[in-house]
Amino acid sequence: MNVRESDYRASQKYIREKCRHVTMQLNKTHDEDILVWLDSQENKQGYLKKLIREDMARQGFEMPKTDKEE
Repeated sequence: MNVRESDYRASQKYIREKCRHVTMQLNKTHDEDILVWLDSQENKQGYLKKLIREDMARQGFEMPKTDKEE
């Protein structure tokens, strides 16, 4: 699939401005159970986001208001 240069640049600009990478390191020996479980998930990123949001809701987390929202 050929991607036009302008589309590629636009995509990279969006990622640079709107996205942030968060990484974690798992040990193949000590965290094998987690790795096997994650590998069984169809959408690892979606699965982890869902778990985090459920945990946030259980703890009553609310996003702080910003100047833009007021």
